[in-house]
Amino acid sequence: MLGVTPLTGAAAGAQEPRPARGYSWPPFEAGNTAGQRHGAYSERVTGPLAEEILAGLLADPGVPDHVRSPAWRYQARAWAQAEAVAMVLYEHIGAMGAEAMVTPKLAGTRAPVDAWRSAAGHAARERARLGLDPASYARLRKDLGIAERAQEDALAMMAREGAKVAARRLRELPATGQGAVSETGQSA
Repeated sequence: MLGVTPLTGAAAGAQEPRPARGYSWPPFEAGNTAGQRHGAYSERVTGPLAEEILAGLLADPGVPDHVRSPAWRYQARAWAQAEAVAMVLYEHIGAMGAEAMVTPKLAGTRAPVDAWRSAAGHAARERARLGLDPASYARLRKDLGIAERAQEDALAMMAREGAKVAARRLRELPATGQGAVSETGQSA
């Protein structure tokens, strides 16, 4: 570099490399949970719990029919996942003392109880979207009923209009039979 020797050590603001201390740890193996606090944000922890929650819901004979519909599959899975996260966080803060659950671990982060409240609120919103509480179920049934009636009305209107078009075409056919179409679809 143009005859200039770079500064090293304290003059450069860098420390000299130290020799290794003579010990090390083996690399983490698959499935390691050493860094896990509660697992609420780990699919490995919440996934099986969410599947269990969803299976319990679908096995319940009192569950509304729409929940079993394929159109609602992803919403039901989202609800079960939200419930699983809230449950894991609830168990985690339940094992803490009162002071620890309301005190953030690090400055600028949420207290554990606040994380649980947020997760429980999310689960409640997902539950409502699925119609699993009385008020949201009533709203959902009303909305689904309105949609079903609108579909029935549209089909009835299409049938009436189709009948009108068919009658008009029949009237337009000449009385002599010219241009009439036989049952086989060929002109007479």
